[in-house]
Amino acid sequence: MVADLNFKMQLGGRNGQPQDAPAFLSLTAQGLNTNDVVTSQIDNVWLPFAGAFTGTPVQGLKETVLLHSTKSSQLVDGFMANLSGENVMKEFKPSGTEYALAIRLTGRFKTAFPNGKPEDKKEEEKKDGDKKADEKPAEKKADDSLKESNGDNTVILVGDADMLYDHFALRQMQSPFGTISMAMNANLNFAQNAVEQLTGDNNLITVRSRATLNRPFERVKKMEAAANEKFQSEIKRLEESASQAQQRINELQQQKKDKDQRFILSPEQQAELAKLRKEEVETRKHLKQVQKDFRKEVVSMQTKLKWENILTVPGLVTASGIFIAMVKRRKTSAK
Repeated sequence: MVADLNFKMQLGGRNGQPQDAPAFLSLTAQGLNTNDVVTSQIDNVWLPFAGAFTGTPVQGLKETVLLHSTKSSQLVDGFMANLSGENVMKEFKPSGTEYALAIRLTGRFKTAFPNGKPEDKKEEEKKDGDKKADEKPAEKKADDSLKESNGDNTVILVGDADMLYDHFALRQMQSPFGTISMAMNANLNFAQNAVEQLTGDNNLITVRSRATLNRPFERVKKMEAAANEKFQSEIKRLEESASQAQQRINELQQQKKDKDQRFILSPEQQAELAKLRKEEVETRKHLKQVQKDFRKEVVSMQTKLKWENILTVPGLVTASGIFIAMVKRRKTSAK
C-alpha cells in the first residue's frame, strides 16, 4: 500500500486520541491531475489503504495518471498499515517516487486469446489424458476471432476498491425528517466525472463544477512531514537504545551460576544491572521529551498558520481603512 506524509490523515487511536495514518490518504490538488477534465475541478479525494500501478502500458495504449502520491511516499506492507500507523511512521523512508493511484488507459485493446477461443477439454481427457491411436484429430476451424478492438476504448483503473464505500464517502446525520447523507469528500464527484467521461461527450462535463468546500492546510502538512523527518530518526534511535538496555537486563537476570546460586548476582553484575536500569530510565525520559517537542512544534506551526490566515485579511482591511481616512483628512484640511 502507498503511505504518504503529505496526504496522511489522523484517525481515532487508543483512548480516542488522534493517531497518524500515513496509508489513509486524503489527496489535495497536489495529488490530482489538474489538466484532466475528470480531476481538474475537484479536490480532497480519500483513498483508504490504496495500492499503486507500476510498469508501462502495452503498445497501442496511452496511459494518463489521474491521481498520484507525492515524492514523500513509500510502499508499505498492507497488514502493518492496517494494524498501526505508528509503526509505519517509525520506519518511514521517503522513496522520492510519485506512485500512480488512478490511471486511464486509452487506445485499442488487444484480446487475451490471440490464438482464438480456448478449447474445452472433455472430462475423459482430463482424467486420463490419452487418446486412441486411430482417432484422427478434429479439423480446426478458421480463426476469425477479433484480435483487437475496432476503435479506441477507455478504461479507468483505481487502486482502491473502498473509496465509494458509504463510510468513506458520505457523512450521515440524523434529522427530524430521517437520515441525511452529505458528501464528505470528492470521491463521488470523481466517480461521476469518470462515468460521464466514459459514457458521454467530454464537453458536457467541462461546464459543471463539482469542487468540494473542504480546503485542507497543505502548508501545515508539508511542515509536519519536515518535522517528522527531523524528529523520527532521533525517536527511533532512543527506542532502540531503550530496547537494547532492557534486553541486556533480562540477559543478566537469566545468567545461571551454581544450582544453589542461580538467583544471586555477583557485585559486578549488580553494578552493571543498576547502570543499565539508570540508562533505560534516562533514555525513556529523553524519548518522552523528544516526542513532546515534536508534537509541540507541529501544534505551534498549525496555530501560527491559522492565526496568520485569520488576521491577514482583517489586518489588510484595517490598514486600508486607516490609509483612506488619512488621505481624506488631508484633502479636507487642504480645503
